[in-house]
Amino acid sequence: LCTLSAEFVAARVSIGKRTFHVLVGYVRPDGTEWPTDDLLAWCKNIDGDLLLCGDLNAHSEAWGSRKTDKRGDAVTKMLEELDLVVANDGGPTFFRPPSTYSAIDVTAHTPTLELAWATAPDTRGSDHFPIHITVKGCQMVRKVVRSCTNWDVFRAALETSHADIATAIVQALQEATHTTCISEGLPNPDLTFLNLQAARTRAQRKYRRTKNPEDKTQFNRVSAKLRRHAKALVRARWKLMCRNTNAHSSLPKLWKVLGAMTGSCRTRHALQVLALAANITEQLAAERLCALYAPAEATGKPGTPNLSPGPLDAPFTIQELESALRRCRKKSAAGPDGIPYQALTNLRDDAQEALVAWFNTIWDSGDVPDGWKLATVVPLLKTGKPPGKAESYRPVSLTSCVSKVFERMVQARLRWYLDAHCLLPECMTGFRRGLSAQDSILDLTSDLEENKNKRRNTIAVFLDVERAYDGVPLSTILRRLTEAGLTGKIQAFLANFLTGRKIQVCSGRTVSSPRVLHRGLPQGSVLSPVIFNIVMAQLPCSIPPTPLAVQVSLYADDVCLWVSGIYTTQIQRSIQDAIQAVDNFLNKSGLNLSRDKTTWMSIRGNGRHFRPPDIKLAGERITRVTRQRFLGIVLTDRLRWAQAAEATIITCRPATNAVRRMTGATWGCTERTILAAQTALVTSRILYRLPYMSPSPTDLERLEQLHRQGLRTALGIPKAAKNTRVLQEAGLETLERQSWERSLFQLARLSTTHPGRWFLRRIRGRTTASWSKVVEVFLRVAAPLTMSQIESRTPPWEVPKIASEVRIKYLRSKQGKPILVIKGLVETHLKEHHSGKLQIYRDGSVNHSRTSSTAAYHIPKLSLEWSGRLHTPTSSTTAELVAIEKALLAATKLPPQPMVLLTDSRCAIQKITNAETADPATTAVRKALAILEAHDFSVCFQWIPGHVGIQGNERADDLAAEAHQLPPTVPTPAHPQQAALDVRWHLLQEKPEKSLPKGTLTGLSRAAETLVRRLRTNTAYTNEFLAKMGKRQSSSCPQCRAEETIHHILCVCPAYETQRQVLRQRVKEGTQVTTDDLLFPDGPRRKCLRIFKALLTFLRRTELIERL
Repeated sequence: LCTLSAEFVAARVSIGKRTFHVLVGYVRPDGTEWPTDDLLAWCKNIDGDLLLCGDLNAHSEAWGSRKTDKRGDAVTKMLEELDLVVANDGGPTFFRPPSTYSAIDVTAHTPTLELAWATAPDTRGSDHFPIHITVKGCQMVRKVVRSCTNWDVFRAALETSHADIATAIVQALQEATHTTCISEGLPNPDLTFLNLQAARTRAQRKYRRTKNPEDKTQFNRVSAKLRRHAKALVRARWKLMCRNTNAHSSLPKLWKVLGAMTGSCRTRHALQVLALAANITEQLAAERLCALYAPAEATGKPGTPNLSPGPLDAPFTIQELESALRRCRKKSAAGPDGIPYQALTNLRDDAQEALVAWFNTIWDSGDVPDGWKLATVVPLLKTGKPPGKAESYRPVSLTSCVSKVFERMVQARLRWYLDAHCLLPECMTGFRRGLSAQDSILDLTSDLEENKNKRRNTIAVFLDVERAYDGVPLSTILRRLTEAGLTGKIQAFLANFLTGRKIQVCSGRTVSSPRVLHRGLPQGSVLSPVIFNIVMAQLPCSIPPTPLAVQVSLYADDVCLWVSGIYTTQIQRSIQDAIQAVDNFLNKSGLNLSRDKTTWMSIRGNGRHFRPPDIKLAGERITRVTRQRFLGIVLTDRLRWAQAAEATIITCRPATNAVRRMTGATWGCTERTILAAQTALVTSRILYRLPYMSPSPTDLERLEQLHRQGLRTALGIPKAAKNTRVLQEAGLETLERQSWERSLFQLARLSTTHPGRWFLRRIRGRTTASWSKVVEVFLRVAAPLTMSQIESRTPPWEVPKIASEVRIKYLRSKQGKPILVIKGLVETHLKEHHSGKLQIYRDGSVNHSRTSSTAAYHIPKLSLEWSGRLHTPTSSTTAELVAIEKALLAATKLPPQPMVLLTDSRCAIQKITNAETADPATTAVRKALAILEAHDFSVCFQWIPGHVGIQGNERADDLAAEAHQLPPTVPTPAHPQQAALDVRWHLLQEKPEKSLPKGTLTGLSRAAETLVRRLRTNTAYTNEFLAKMGKRQSSSCPQCRAEETIHHILCVCPAYETQRQVLRQRVKEGTQVTTDDLLFPDGPRRKCLRIFKALLTFLRRTELIERL
């Protein structure tokens, strides 16, 4: 309520279990009448308690004034009519120097709202005394729940004989978990601030008592001092927070702070915001939001599953469970059942077997537990959307982690079947192995550029599917599964899993009632993306033959159609027929296209005239645009990239500014932390778009400047530093070079799968596009396109069980522990778990130049050893797998006995035990294991740390190192990432020298880091540098009148010879040292740190450290 004389704002406040209305107002002191009638009408319409307060500029004896004026009478009558109680205790609320006190701030409330009212003793620089209103029952300190689980207790308490394994897991968690509530956000008190605040209060009281001008001056001085200290305290605490935030221990905190600074923080109390905007209760807001996510009406028949025997009916195995658990996020939130992923990864072997047995019961019967069908939905505000509208919130579902583990097992089978039978179209890139959204961008942009250069016109239509995931009916899903040959238990499970699902919206302490989802794929489900791919798989085939070929791009629900040609009529007919066919296909699938969000864009060929035709959807014109955002990249109708570059800069600018505020030349986050933030928030966003753009030199330089600006911030280097030196100090390349490298690695990734090689062939044929050069270089340095089209993959349920241990008790890594301690832990573990077994040590090695790969094994008990060099260089993991295979084949000649293979490569063990890994080297190891098991051998794999003094492991390492001098005799198995290895080797040959200069700065403070960086980049504030910048008239040294350069200070100036002798003794025992020896030391990290500390001591003793 706002008028010329008064302003009032109302809010409903909910704290804990107490809810009441607050009406705050300000009335101008000009004597005009104010709208008491409107306030009365509003107050009478509300339900519940009311708190009215504000600066009403009204005088009345009822709240402590010495007189009663006309406005005071009006306020008193209004309060009596509303039955409100005045809370003022009669003390003054307003002070006008030198000696005027009055009570013009009024607080009133309903009698049922118990509160305490008091004024602060200090005005804190204002003319009003702060008023503290304490409502009974609302003194809440924000609590955060913290829990700690003892997993040893959990495993011991788990009762596998329980009929319900899920209930047994919950009970064991309750016994092993200790939960506590702690206060959050309570700052440590600053004694200086508290003392100054008390001194100001005393000064103000003295001035009120004496009315002496000198006392007023003293009060103003103390107030000014308090304000200065408060500002300094804010800056100091911000610097302390930044210094304590580092990439090692506080990375989540760093992303949280940067997210808040860039405006991407989420609304914590979504239901409160919605309730306030709609003037309803939070419970009603939750119910409305739940109704929005789960419409009440059901559409169509659910369909009947085809229960004839199917190809995926085999029971699940322990290997599939372990593979699914490896792909789970360890710190993901638990679902409604309270079981997190960490509990499932800490199950004993017998508990895992019980869990698999329960899963197989569900798989055989098709009866899904009701707990798996309930999802708790947390509303998350979309970027850039108004928080007061329900449509602005994205539902984030929390479902049972046990359910999602089982879904991952089913998903692995579905993906294996779809890949083995090539049932998904090549143009579909969403949620597929070896493909990404960038492949769709590459396909579209390269084809548009090719046709533009060949003087062909193009029309591209960007289709928007309405509520794609939420609108898929179950009958369509079952029909598509049957058409793909997926019948039997998979259909029975999905029919039950997708029927009768419920959601409930939860935010804070408010939870809506559950509502049933009548159609659609569940949000947050692991199976939803692959099922949606199956539903959309036949979309390209539904397009009939047209005069011109129609190109299709599919990424989840983002569909793009484009046609290129010379004649407009042919282009129009082709694209119109394709749109109609896609619309019919989606309608038959129970989906619809959005006419409002579907757009189209024309790209004119070079030198051609093109009159854009009318493109229609269901008889209505589709909106034509000149700029379209496609999977994160901005396309224009002229295929110019200035707008895309500008959009990228606008996106990255807030992140750049936020990173800059996290550090300074002498304070803030460490260099490594800022570089990590810069790479994640700025560089990665640029490099996502840059490979598919052909920006002008001006636009490219703008992106490079943004990149280098972040690097200068991270390194603490001024703008005057040369660009090449900045990049060298950061150990990075230019964006143009990084974009080129990413392009080559993208082609290497595409070459590893059948659909990826289809993309590669298409791009190879576009000879006039800018990517033709990238393809030409890739084909020259990497494997050709004539690779086998489909890799032979074993069904997940047929992968054998392999005994392995990748952990040693009390030993997670070698960092921070003495070698002798690590050796003792390893020997104790081997004695306790593998005593009496034949120990086989093996090792794979790749030399530093990556020109040779070797494998070796050593069996101490039998004095048997072997080593060999592979024909071609490969990865260290593949070399490890070759060594394991050779050791297993050698063991077949021995009598059957238990044996343990000891390796320092966790990756090799995980590849062998992973049910989804099927590269040739891993397959060869599994075949050798099958031979041993057929002859009654017992084989176990055990990880041990390397280079800790275990004799057998050291001997295997020596054998592998010596084998680099041998002629190559061992065949190299095909590596799934061989193309990427070839590209990496090519890039190393192009630029063999390292970008990062010698001398690591790890272990120095922020101020020391930036000083050394300035010295290394020749931007330290010497007189020579300042004269060059125009800030000094002379570049002479103040001591000897020679030109003051960095070399002069460190090695020449006679005024510092005494301190320089100490520096020489600490660096090289008195010998002559050069500038490079001090700034770019060569050697281990400890040596570099010793030299840098000696250099800093020299600068400190010469009193140059502050000036430089």
